Amino acid sequence: MSNPQRVVLVAGAGAARSSVADRVRAAGIATAVIESRGLAEARRALTERPDIALAFIDFGDTAAGRAAALLDLRVVFAGLRVVALAKSDARGDVLACLEAGAAGFIPTSLEPGAFAEAVASVCAGRVFVPVSLSALPTSAASAPAQAPQHRREGGLTARQADVLGHLRAGRSNRDIARRMHVAENTVKVHIHTIFRKLGISRRQQLIDLP
Repeated sequence: MSNPQRVVLVAGAGAARSSVADRVRAAGIATAVIESRGLAEARRALTERPDIALAFIDFGDTAAGRAAALLDLRVVFAGLRVVALAKSDARGDVLACLEAGAAGFIPTSLEPGAFAEAVASVCAGRVFVPVSLSALPTSAASAPAQAPQHRREGGLTARQADVLGHLRAGRSNRDIARRMHVAENTVKVHIHTIFRKLGISRRQQLIDLP
């Protein structure tokens, strides 16, 4: 990359941390890789080095734990972009982290080449998400077409409600992103979440909601 970034990286076990660090170094996008043995060390590194703008962090095994820790880091270290690392690419885990403000979610199980591309994508300012996010949950995919009239919009955040309003107006993802001043990938994440919460599978069903 033309403008390499300094990166702080945390992975649970030593072997996993070294493996991910080697992949990041091989991608050639970091002036240095700071390896931390856990979230506490990562916080200390971020406190001592205010020039760290991007962090690749493994927050642990549970989606709730990752999301809570990620949100905490983003509140304490304003402007920090955090990428979640995890062995799993379970759709619910990905959504939990993205809704907490992750700049991406990279499964450590990716092949080295794919991993390097994911890292480079995030460093270029894009939001990386695994392919698993593209698939709708089984319950939504199998929902009957007549279900929407029985749905309610309760449970949507204010941001998601805004996206829903734009969808009902027939706007494209790109147009919504422009109007809301967010990345198009962020709009896609909101739409996936809305689908999950309302239990539907097609955009037309959103537009037809009462």
